[in-house]
Amino acid sequence: MFPVKIIRRLGRKAATRVADKISRNELFEQHGERSRQPPLQPITAPEAEPATVPPAGPSGSVPSGSVPSGSVPSGSALSGSVPMDADEVKVLLGPSQRVRIVNHWATWCDPCIEELPLLIALHARLGEAVELVGVSWDLFEGGETLPTAMKVAAFSEEHGLTWGSALVTTPPESFFAALDIDWKRIPQTWIIEPDGAIRRRIEGVLDAESVEALVAELTG
Repeated sequence: MFPVKIIRRLGRKAATRVADKISRNELFEQHGERSRQPPLQPITAPEAEPATVPPAGPSGSVPSGSVPSGSVPSGSALSGSVPMDADEVKVLLGPSQRVRIVNHWATWCDPCIEELPLLIALHARLGEAVELVGVSWDLFEGGETLPTAMKVAAFSEEHGLTWGSALVTTPPESFFAALDIDWKRIPQTWIIEPDGAIRRRIEGVLDAESVEALVAELTG
């Protein structure tokens, strides 16, 4: 028979693994729990020059060229995977010169990966009319910044993402507070107007119908 101490130790390890898994799964949407989205409001995207990425800040942001980048259309403001703290993300998502589609995601989020083909197709259809930006929550699971940035960039390239991602370096709760995020799960997609106002937050996985609605509204 195993000593009681060993049994207790094994039990604690098993409980910790289960708790970690539950904690991670709570960050992304489960299938079938997304309510139907109300109709989109019209958005007009003016033609203008692309925005620029803010310079590296105290969080240790690195230039996009220092990590692998995927295929990004000319004029995109962000490429590869760039570590940014909450303040830098706010600047990135602030006033710009085009409508932006901002996708919050992570490489460990199964529903996020599920919707990637739709986002890629959406970006291809809209072209330079909008700017698509990723906001990666990968560090919310822990890990070191630069290796994680390399991982996100490599994943993006492997899956054919045509936009770059800001890798959030701020702890989750501080990030949620800074960006006024009430629905603390991914995937979620924001439509941001050129003045920086968040016109819409789509909570949950995109489907073909919602993508068609986005195309109609953003090109109408």
